[in-house]
Amino acid sequence: MSKFLENLELEIARASDESVRGELTARKAGYLARLGKFDQCQAMIDQLRHQFGAGQSPRVSIWIMLAEGLLHTFRSMSDEGADRIMRATVLAGATRDRGLIATTSAWRAFTQSERSEFKGMVRSLDAAFANSNSNDHEVLARLYMILANARMSIGDHATAYDLYMYSRHHALECGDQATIDALMYNKAAFALAWLRARMCFGESSPEPLRQLRLELASAKTYQQLVGVAALSNFVHLWEARLYLLSEDFNAAVPALQSIRSATPFARYNFHEALVDLEVGYCLLRQGRLDLAEQQVATALTADLSGLHDDDKLVAAWAKQRLLESMPGLGDLQAASRDLDLARSEFDAGCDGLRLALGDLGAHDHIVRPAVIHPKAIT
Repeated sequence: MSKFLENLELEIARASDESVRGELTARKAGYLARLGKFDQCQAMIDQLRHQFGAGQSPRVSIWIMLAEGLLHTFRSMSDEGADRIMRATVLAGATRDRGLIATTSAWRAFTQSERSEFKGMVRSLDAAFANSNSNDHEVLARLYMILANARMSIGDHATAYDLYMYSRHHALECGDQATIDALMYNKAAFALAWLRARMCFGESSPEPLRQLRLELASAKTYQQLVGVAALSNFVHLWEARLYLLSEDFNAAVPALQSIRSATPFARYNFHEALVDLEVGYCLLRQGRLDLAEQQVATALTADLSGLHDDDKLVAAWAKQRLLESMPGLGDLQAASRDLDLARSEFDAGCDGLRLALGDLGAHDHIVRPAVIHPKAIT
């Protein structure tokens, strides 16, 4: 059991006030959702709804709503989760409780970052930082991780690595194993996402791939050791994409095929047609043209407009590469124009995120730990 969960259970056992015990129990439910223990989380929420359903404690109601948002988010990546967290954030603002505002704003920033709502994400980050202090380790671990992911996704790797270290420091301080797991995965996945996008511009970086393979394997092992089951499918997805980036097509094809049936994914970060295009590209590189044609016949005309810019870029790149070798499948000139457009949109998206972030996370005006303990860099 994580130190974070142990401390929560001790506080619950010691709490004499029913409302305080309700808040702590809702926090525990939210943490269980992040671990993937969805049935336990749901049972706690049901009990809390039965106990506090009349609205006798506004603070407990907000914590319950946040726990529900986390359950929906980590169980099914649904819009309902983001909506619950947004509502919890609005209600927390009405309480003027700084700790509650910081916590809900941090989680809202997370859901906004997942949906590429970057201006809103920065506003939520600002609100969370403004209402937190240097001892709010759970909140700060979340905030620095969101910032690190954002910096990594625009290629600002040096700043991102620093921010990952700040996040890890705070996660270690409060014993938040779920965040430590997420950090290990995010650090590798966002770096891979950047290299995957640059591949579509004709760039190749084999040396970082070797290091990222080790980091992704470590994230997978850590999940298994500490029992984090939530969103573990994403590790497998990026394993498959790493095979493609490494041009290990024999491993990439079955790995990509197997991810088609994995869950949960959200509509904005997964589409089976994109997987078909990636598999088709691998088959093309293997010289298996007949199989490649069968794989991508439907995917070439699929609507992928709801995906993130980097996935749309990869789809356009894969289509162009496929039609270069199999022109009978479509209009190569149109595919080349679509690729140019996807590259421009990706660059514009990076510029927009860079502008939205400003100097947030890059300078010393935000909350930072006074000392980074040695254990934070092991």
